[in-house]
Amino acid sequence: QIFKELKNQGKTIFVVHHDLNTAGEYFDWCLLLNRHLIAHGSLQDVFNLQNLERAYGKSPQIFDEAIRRVLSH
Repeated sequence: QIFKELKNQGKTIFVVHHDLNTAGEYFDWCLLLNRHLIAHGSLQDVFNLQNLERAYGKSPQIFDEAIRRVLSH
């Protein structure tokens, strides 16, 4: 709830968040890392199959659901 309140207030926060399915509920912008920078920017620009595979490896079923949920917010 606190993240949603801060988001609605336009606050900038840095959070390590590993639940791809809920990222869209809390964040407008993200940064994907896996030992180096994969991508950063708006969720609409960053959450795509290519970037998620580069960050986490191949798991299309999980990523399809995460992308659908994030981009629906």
